[in-house]
Amino acid sequence: MRRSRLALFVAVSASAVLVMRDAFAQSQSSANFQNTNPSIEVLVGEMKSSNYRISASVGVFTADTQSATYQLEAGAQGNPGSAPSTGPSPAPVTGGGAGGGGAVFYDVFAPSTTTGEALLPAPTLLARRWTYRNAVMLSGLRGSEEAEILVNGSAQGVTHPAPFSWERLLPLALGNNEVYVQARKDGLVSPVVYGVIRRRLIGDVNDSRRVDDVDLSLFTRHWNTFDEQSDFNEDGRIDDIDLSLLASHWNRSF
Repeated sequence: MRRSRLALFVAVSASAVLVMRDAFAQSQSSANFQNTNPSIEVLVGEMKSSNYRISASVGVFTADTQSATYQLEAGAQGNPGSAPSTGPSPAPVTGGGAGGGGAVFYDVFAPSTTTGEALLPAPTLLARRWTYRNAVMLSGLRGSEEAEILVNGSAQGVTHPAPFSWERLLPLALGNNEVYVQARKDGLVSPVVYGVIRRRLIGDVNDSRRVDDVDLSLFTRHWNTFDEQSDFNEDGRIDDIDLSLLASHWNRSF
């Protein structure tokens, strides 16, 4: 089991930089090592700006929570041998995310805005409003049995798991992705259903199109919660994996 902690420190500094440092932390164990000294941190992330410094570290901590793959200990750090502090218990998260596994954090929508003459019933569109993933599964109803569904003008990749349903995996570029869905049958076409799906840059908590110190500051507030803004791998938990993803995308923009 992995044991992790997030520690935050605020101070005054003069430059903007993120520094990650690795160290073997004893009292930690993995498939590759096992140690016993809790005083050494495994991972330290430090962000500096003109006004403050935020340091995030992964090491030994208190207040257990668990996921399917590892155990996380989070809370205020205490001295070796001191009584552990406890934090709020996370609420259970269930469900599957569109386009893959994970928790469903985002609202889904069925856009009602249509254009064109209603010669054929319009299909419906169900999808995420935004995601950190590079593809999402679109789905809906055809409106008319055996109608061909066109997504952005093409039927390529569209499947029909049931007579009146359709779905398609749609690759996403960073930013807003417009989706137009239309049914076609016997030379007739339906009104167009329109939607927008936004793909956000991993690490960009405030969706400013750049990963910077503001995002790290916001991320620390979401630590060990279920705020989807900081759940970059969309697994239903804000943890050290998300911190690693933020660090790997530091200073990126689009």
